[in-house]
Amino acid sequence: MKAPLKTQTVCPFNFATFFTALLFFALSAARASAQFNSGLIDFNYNAPADGLPGYTRGPGAIGSPGDVWNNAAWGVSTTMKLAATDGSLTSAIWTLESGGGVGTTSLSGTYAGLVEASTAITSAAITGLTPNRQYDLYLYEVYWGETISVNGVNFTTPGVRFGTINTLTDGNEYDVETVTADSTGTLTFTPVSAQFGTPYITSWQLTPVPEPSTLALLAVGASAVALRLRRKA
Repeated sequence: MKAPLKTQTVCPFNFATFFTALLFFALSAARASAQFNSGLIDFNYNAPADGLPGYTRGPGAIGSPGDVWNNAAWGVSTTMKLAATDGSLTSAIWTLESGGGVGTTSLSGTYAGLVEASTAITSAAITGLTPNRQYDLYLYEVYWGETISVNGVNFTTPGVRFGTINTLTDGNEYDVETVTADSTGTLTFTPVSAQFGTPYITSWQLTPVPEPSTLALLAVGASAVALRLRRKA
């Protein structure tokens, strides 16, 4: 007579729990070194008293309706703690040394407020970022053509003084490049050239580039869920 087969109870593998844990770990890893690691920061100079109301809500080249913009008065030096587009404060700080500005009331359209108030830049920086982290920086055009270097990466815009701006195009209304914060978590803006001698800043947007490790974890989780669904089919 054959001995009865031994049975062993195996706890079912819960793919939903597995994926949730992976997602939690990925998000925790993204915040671990803890400065500005997710979301979007928008910044704009304006001069409402001079008929240049600027841009306070909505998307730029990226973003969503209702996004909050950080706004500062043009033509003066700035030190500002920056909020993300949902209004929550981040660790990032914008500083700029300025000696004046120039504006144009001859612009119209949806996005005119992004580029109508140009503030002269002697020096500028975004601090409080994650050291050695990559970010996508969108730098908007100013009163005239110029090139500004940010941590060794050149941004070139053609300049604008009049017309209608209802669309935003890379290479025209803005230049987008990937930049890397230095070991102190800083992006330094250095003027390279300007069409008539004075470099300016109007607006910019900043968002972290997803790290490969985070993307890999999310991919593993997605694959596990897909495998589970195929087995159920």
